[in-house]
Amino acid sequence: MEAIIADFRLLLVIAPQPIALTLGRICRHPDRKELIEAALKAGEVLARYTAALAVSSFCARDDAAAKVPSELNDFKGNLSFGHFLAVTKGIARSPATHPLKASLEVAFGEATDGEKAFDKLVGLRNDLGHALSTLSEARAEHVLEHDQPLENLIVTVQACQRLLDFPLFLLEDQRMVKKVVQGRRLLLMGEAEPTPDFVDLDSALGEDNKQLYIALRSGALRLPPFLLWDIVEARQIYGLYLLHSAEEKKLKYLTVHNDKIERAKPAIEFKTLINGGLRPLEAVGLKDGGDLFSEWLATKRVRVAMAQPTIGPIPWGELDEKTLVWYDAKLKGAGKPGDKETRPGSLMVKMLLDGRTILSNDELRQLVLLFGKEKAVFARVKRPLVDCRARRQDSEDRWDERKESSANVIESLKLSVEFFSRHIAVGGATLDGLQGTSGNADYIAMREALVNLFIHQDYTHPGQAGQVEIRDDRTIFYNAGASLVSPEGLLDGGKSTSRNAIISRALRLIGFAELSGSGLYAVHKLWRKERRVPPKIESSTEANTFTLTFEWLLSVEEVDEFWKEKLGVKLTRKQADVISRLAKDGTLSLEEIAVASEQNATDAKAAIEYLILQGMVEESRGKFTLRPDLIELAAGRETAG
Repeated sequence: MEAIIADFRLLLVIAPQPIALTLGRICRHPDRKELIEAALKAGEVLARYTAALAVSSFCARDDAAAKVPSELNDFKGNLSFGHFLAVTKGIARSPATHPLKASLEVAFGEATDGEKAFDKLVGLRNDLGHALSTLSEARAEHVLEHDQPLENLIVTVQACQRLLDFPLFLLEDQRMVKKVVQGRRLLLMGEAEPTPDFVDLDSALGEDNKQLYIALRSGALRLPPFLLWDIVEARQIYGLYLLHSAEEKKLKYLTVHNDKIERAKPAIEFKTLINGGLRPLEAVGLKDGGDLFSEWLATKRVRVAMAQPTIGPIPWGELDEKTLVWYDAKLKGAGKPGDKETRPGSLMVKMLLDGRTILSNDELRQLVLLFGKEKAVFARVKRPLVDCRARRQDSEDRWDERKESSANVIESLKLSVEFFSRHIAVGGATLDGLQGTSGNADYIAMREALVNLFIHQDYTHPGQAGQVEIRDDRTIFYNAGASLVSPEGLLDGGKSTSRNAIISRALRLIGFAELSGSGLYAVHKLWRKERRVPPKIESSTEANTFTLTFEWLLSVEEVDEFWKEKLGVKLTRKQADVISRLAKDGTLSLEEIAVASEQNATDAKAAIEYLILQGMVEESRGKFTLRPDLIELAAGRETAG
């Protein structure tokens, strides 16, 4: 049994995320009963996942007229372990040619070891049924020895290895950067929360972002509506949902943690596909001529080589008990009635780490940064986490006050809030008060900027503490770590990706940060409402730095007299310049408008939003066009100028 669990531990860093999560539960089992439950759960999730791949692959078949396997006709209603296994077997034995045909035949071909082992797991699940919850220790030991769920599970996993090698991923965003399609990718391989990376593609993938795919050498296979990427409200994070039941007008999904959602829109596509509809494999590769599958195989080899030293238990001795008690108290409202957690940090493990106590080195580092004793934090960062400074106009040669903190993120955030509150009047703001999501512009700015500084900071950067610099006319927030989202993306209310997933989720769970990433958008909107100078965002990939500047002054807008005279509308010079560029160049993206009119993305976005509100500019698919009847007028302005 120990040898099998050792094999599963290796898969925690290289298996598709839903599979890795269920195998992780096996590796951390507290008793025999839990081990049996975990093994059957892992088998069922493996069946659901491979069924999603199988149906998606069959829909990408070469022959549109190929007979649809009869098992797909019964693929509706409440879907059990057996339903998913039957569908996968039916597709594996279909003569139709499709991308995963060979891999499915190895795992689910008739009388193969994989098929037999899967059948035994389904049979055991049906035999035990609801009796799992009342299984005695003696009965559990008998089941483990006689029915061998672990031995059968390892056979199914090994049989499905070729299918599990195809990397599961999604693109959170795609944009043109110097004539190259750059995708911000989440590689969902391994049980840890993924850190986004960037890939240069030879073409855009799909019409929508946040769609789940597996990568093959010949392209990418789209997996929705059989798998879905959506918000998990209870856990304050985005997550992967597996199909659970298929009704006529809606589909129901579950995460591996049994979080539930229902969606009506995917039901239409689901019905089309299981009735024989086609959805071809999507062509995509890397700009350098490589492919996403081969790239993953190289990454996988590195992960396998480093697997043992990159995981370990929670270092309780390095964590600060006072901080853990405070954090657990914040989580109490989200816990179930009757929860009685005695050890400081118990509720944190349950809700932040989903019960996991063995983590990757990166996750362990983030955990110590969040809750660690000051000595442990400094050992990992070797610099202060934050450096707060205040200076008045008449004291240019010295700081009126300066505070540094090498304590954990929670304590450093507390110091920063108190410092900010002393120098910018925000009504005696406190760390506990950060859960408030409304307030005046100063409070909203402080809340979002400070939380942003700690969530997105690159803690591996040596000698570069996060900085808060307060002056009479402005406040500057500066930290190591270029934004993983474009400046305009930060201001459009979309999801803000973090390089520190554990820290980000920890602050979201207690209401200190928004799941949607809409914080800077809210600041920008409120700033405009109060007619202030818009906040400025500077992100440097080369220097790996991020700067956010808030000016406390009211903006002075110079009205363009031409448009005031012709249409009676008050436009600033910047807004008028946008009209001129659209009149001259035609349809442009926000990025192109900013470059052409020599504005930063923040100002260009504000100008476009105002012009749309005035009905002067129209938007379609992220592109902007001047209202046709204004083109000649705009030309007249240029001539007059």
